[in-house]
This record gives sequence, structure tokens and C-alpha cells, in this order.
Amino acid sequence: KTISTIKQRTHDHYNCLPHKNSGKTSYLYRLTYFFNKMAYTLDTRDKKIMFMLDRNARMSITEISKKTRIPRNIVEYRIKRLLEEGMITKFVTEVALGKIGYSTYKIYCQISGMTQQQQEQFYRELIASIDFIWVAQCEGRWDLLLASYAQSVVEFDAIKRRFLLKYGTYIADYAITIVNEAYILERTHL
Repeated sequence: KTISTIKQRTHDHYNCLPHKNSGKTSYLYRLTYFFNKMAYTLDTRDKKIMFMLDRNARMSITEISKKTRIPRNIVEYRIKRLLEEGMITKFVTEVALGKIGYSTYKIYCQISGMTQQQQEQFYRELIASIDFIWVAQCEGRWDLLLASYAQSVVEFDAIKRRFLLKYGTYIADYAITIVNEAYILERTHL
């Protein structure tokens, strides 16, 4: 099965994701990638390279080569190809925003009454919005997941109210969660 497309966008002041790293450091450099709807087969070498970059996107090509036992020139070629093919889309810094007073708020929504054209416009507007740092279209009980950062419940309530004022007629149901702590685990599918 294809993995649901996750649309992620960043802004200058929202260019990171929270991460707690056992108190050692508040910065973690990670790799962001996505799978296109078109089938793309990763071979063992690609998976090893992506696994290493996912653990530490700042890792040098030489270091990846040593740890994966893949020749350096092949590692360099593969990374370049993965970038060109769109398998690797960008390298981002993750900052522990909780340490500077931000919490993560998530809104889960059921969408109804939108035409295909309205849905496309809806998602374009959400992705461009400075209120949300993560937008995911999904299947199941919820059609849409949104994530936002705020320093208080009052600040988040203003974000939620703007969202519902603009799109409330298309929201059949919604739920909200507040994330106190989140951990990024190693991906086992690579």
C-alpha cells in the first residue's frame, strides 16, 4: 500500500519540530523525506544511506560510507539521486520548543461538504498558513490532522477560532490534543 501523503511546510519562525533528547541537547538534526504516490523501490544501499541520514542528517559522506560499508563515491551518488528523485526533500533542524515555552496542539478533523476543487484550495491554504506547522491528509475517522505551536492555551484558542471561523462549515467534527512530550524514534522501515 502507498503511504498517505504528508504535507509539511515550514516558515522562518516555525522551521523546526519539538524533540526531547534526554536532556543532553535541545537540537537534533533530522532528515525529512516522503514517498511519492508513484512506486519507488529502495534497494538495500538506499535504505542504509537513508537510515544513517535519518539518524543524523549532518553526518558526512565519509562517515556514512564507513558505517554502511558502501564506497564513498557510491554514497555521494546515491544521496544526489535521492534528492533529484524527490525521495529526500530537505534537511531540517529540530529544536526542543518546549524548553522555550511552546506546546504542541493538534486538531483532528472530519471534513464534509467540499467539492474536489474546494478541497484542493483548502489544503493549499492550510499549508500556506502560518498558524499550522504540520498538515496531514489521512483516512479513517479523521480526514485531516493539523499541528500548531503556541505558548498558551489562550494563544492556541485564537488559532483554533480563526480556523473554525474560516472553515467551520466544512468541519463535521473535530478533536484537540495537547502534546506535553514527544519522542522521535528510529524508523524501522528504512
